[in-house]
Amino acid sequence: MTRRIVSTAAALLLAGTLAGPVAAQQQQPDPVQPAPNAPEPLPPEPEAWNITPFLGIGFSGNLENTPAAFGVAVGYGLTPEIVVEGDLSFAPAGEQGVLAQFDTSVWTLSANLLYHFDIPDRDFTPYAAAGLGIMTGDADAEDLIDLPVDDTSTVFSWNFGGGIKTAMNENWGIRGDLRFFNGSDFAPDHWRLYAGVVFRRIGQ
Repeated sequence: MTRRIVSTAAALLLAGTLAGPVAAQQQQPDPVQPAPNAPEPLPPEPEAWNITPFLGIGFSGNLENTPAAFGVAVGYGLTPEIVVEGDLSFAPAGEQGVLAQFDTSVWTLSANLLYHFDIPDRDFTPYAAAGLGIMTGDADAEDLIDLPVDDTSTVFSWNFGGGIKTAMNENWGIRGDLRFFNGSDFAPDHWRLYAGVVFRRIGQ
């Protein structure tokens, strides 16, 4: 009788020991799966608008200082890689001139084509950009020349450069952009570097 009780207790103890890991394995939570709408690296979606207000600086080229520049870019995605974009910016306090410096306010308006590069397993999207447009320079040169002078110049301008974009969520992200703009006369050649906030999926 005693031997039967001991055998039964041993069998119950062994069954409980084996059942413990199985129960723990059954109760282990499933691994966390990403949400279906989790943000991705950011080329703008096809058939959707995006708007980028930005703030930056102008430098180098024919500029003798680094004036603040601000503006807005409005783009439309033709494909996941290709975006057409209009860009308007203003640098109100530029300086140019080698022997004698004078203040120049610079407007740029351009139509651009952006190509986004798809790099796997990255949280950012690099892009290349090029465009055509106009540049207007309004120079304060009257103090340098006693004779009447046309100190405003509007010229045909081209630009090239690139940047990176990254998504903060599915509706907005951040962007850095570096571009060179050519010019002449009182509309100076210069580089422009800016940081902006991209508002995306507009119109979807």
